[in-house]
Amino acid sequence: MPGSGRTQATSRGRPAKEPKSKLGKFLHRHLRAHKLTQAALAHRLHISTATAWRLVHGVTGRFQQITQDDVCQAMELDEMSRREFFQLAATAGVTFAAAKVTIMEATKRGGHPPPIGRYREIDLDTFSIALNGWAAAISHGHDLSEGLAAVSQLDARLRKLQSYGSDVRFAEARLRSAELLAALQEAIYPWRKERPRTTIATYEGVMNAVFGDMRMPKTGFGPRYVRLVARHAVLRRENEQAWWCAHELNALDDRLIQATNDPVFEVAYACQRLHTLAIQNKMYLWRNESDAVRVRVEHMRVDTNLREELHAIVDYTMGVGLKGFAWHLTRERPSSPMIERYAAEACEHFARLRAGGRGGLAVRHINLYHPAITAAKSAPEFEAAEIDALVWCAPDEAIRRATLLRPRAEQLYPAVVRKLDDDIHLAQRRRSSAR
Repeated sequence: MPGSGRTQATSRGRPAKEPKSKLGKFLHRHLRAHKLTQAALAHRLHISTATAWRLVHGVTGRFQQITQDDVCQAMELDEMSRREFFQLAATAGVTFAAAKVTIMEATKRGGHPPPIGRYREIDLDTFSIALNGWAAAISHGHDLSEGLAAVSQLDARLRKLQSYGSDVRFAEARLRSAELLAALQEAIYPWRKERPRTTIATYEGVMNAVFGDMRMPKTGFGPRYVRLVARHAVLRRENEQAWWCAHELNALDDRLIQATNDPVFEVAYACQRLHTLAIQNKMYLWRNESDAVRVRVEHMRVDTNLREELHAIVDYTMGVGLKGFAWHLTRERPSSPMIERYAAEACEHFARLRAGGRGGLAVRHINLYHPAITAAKSAPEFEAAEIDALVWCAPDEAIRRATLLRPRAEQLYPAVVRKLDDDIHLAQRRRSSAR
C-alpha cells in the first residue's frame, strides 16, 4: 500500500471517543469488531497516526496516500461492509487516491470471466461509487484541478479495459466517467482555446466507443445521448464551427428530446438552437424563434417556480444573443450606434437575472452541465457574459467587475479567466479611445 509510514504496529493505546459522523461511526464500529487501534490501522496503511485519526473520525477531505481498497483490506471488510464504506465516503464527500483498476487485475485468473460476472475483479459498482465520490467532493468545493487529475486516471484505466461487446454496465460506466471528465475539462481549460478542442475529443471518444464499437442503441441512453450531442455541438460552436453546431442540434430526433420528459432539457435544447442563430447573425429568425420559445414556456404544465427558471434560461439566451449581435457589428460596422444599443439591451436581461438570483442557474440549465457543476460554480460564467456586454456600453464598469470577479473565477470556474483578461484589455482600449 502507498504511503510513508512513521508508526509501529501495536494493539495498545487508548480507544478513541465515538465519532459523530456516519462514516466515522461505521469505521469505529469495525475497528472495535477487529480489536484494532488507530495506531495499528495507521501501521497497516503506512500512514501517520494523525491521518488515521482523521480517517476514523470521518473528517471530510482528501486522503492522497491511500485508496478506498487499501482501507477495506486493512480493516478486513467483507463485501457488504465494503460497499457500505464506499457509499458513506461518497456521500460525505471524502475522497481517496484513484482506484487501482488494471487489465492485469481484470484477467489475473486467466481467460475471460463468464458474462454475468465478467467485471467482478474490477467491480464496476465500486468504480461507479468512486466517480460519485469525486462528483460529490467537487460539488462541495473540492479543488477542480485535483479532481480532474483523479478522474482522468480513472477514465484512462477504464478505457484500457476490453468492452466485451454490447455490455450495458460497461457502457454506463464509460459514459458516466467521460461525462464527469468532460465537465471538469470544461470548467478548467481556457475558453475558446484548449477547452473546446480537449472536451470535444472526450465526447467523441466515448460516443464512438459506446454507440459505435459497442453498438449500444441510442434510445437505450436517451437523455444521456441527447446531452452528449448537445454539449458536443455547443463546443463546436465555441470552436468557431457554428454551422456544424446547427447541423448537430437540428439532426437530433425530436422524439429523443421529448422522451427525456424534462422541461429544463426541452427549453435548454431550444435555447441552444436559438443562440446558434445569433452566432450566425440571423437576427430575423432569432427574434421569431425567441418569441416561440417564450410561448412554449408559458404553455408548459409546470409549477410557478420552475416556469420562472425556464424563463430565466430564455432571458440568458436573449442576453448572450444581443451581446453576440453587438460583437458582430464591431467587425462589420465598428462605428455603428447599434453596438451600444444591443449591448445595453443585453445588460437589461442580465440585470433581471442577477436581481432574481438566477444567473448561475440559467447558465447551468442552458448548458446541461454535469450535476457536479453547481449553479454557484456556473455563476462566474454568467457574470463574465454580462461583462462582455458592458465592455461596449460601460467599459469602466466592465473593468471594475472583471477585476473583482477574476480571483473567484480562478477558484470556481477557471475556464473564464482568460476571457476576463481579454475583456479588461479591450475595455481599457475603448476607454482610452473615448478620451
